[in-house]
Amino acid sequence: MKDFPERQSIRLPFYDYGSAGGYFVTIDTRGKRPLFGAIRDEQLELNQWGRIAQENWLAVPKHFPHVVLDAFIIMPTHMHGILFIVQQEPSDESSYVRAQHAAPIQHHRPRVLPGSLGAIIRSSKSAVTKAINEQRYTPPRAISVASQLL
Repeated sequence: MKDFPERQSIRLPFYDYGSAGGYFVTIDTRGKRPLFGAIRDEQLELNQWGRIAQENWLAVPKHFPHVVLDAFIIMPTHMHGILFIVQQEPSDESSYVRAQHAAPIQHHRPRVLPGSLGAIIRSSKSAVTKAINEQRYTPPRAISVASQLL
């Protein structure tokens, strides 16, 4: 596997990404490969995998009722979206779950707080990856590599 340079996080170190507010996110495909479609005659044409990404993005509020989606766009190599986390009831440590929606259990990483932006994006990326790999009849492998918050 190709060694990638260490990415610098653009996240604010002490900000609570589970708090209510608006978030702009970018999710890139692995290697910025054009997996979701193509631009033809200055118009985006989503392919079947782009439609999977779109359907899963639109399903986020179903799995995370405290999320409201705003504008989003899916491009061949990435997607941008604006989402709002609305105030949710505080949870205690006993309410943590080991996996959220489509996100697999990951023993080697710190737990992501349920309902936080990290949990939402991780779940969405996992659902898209799983559905695309099932359609391609390929073993589980990553199709997205990075998420950015701006």
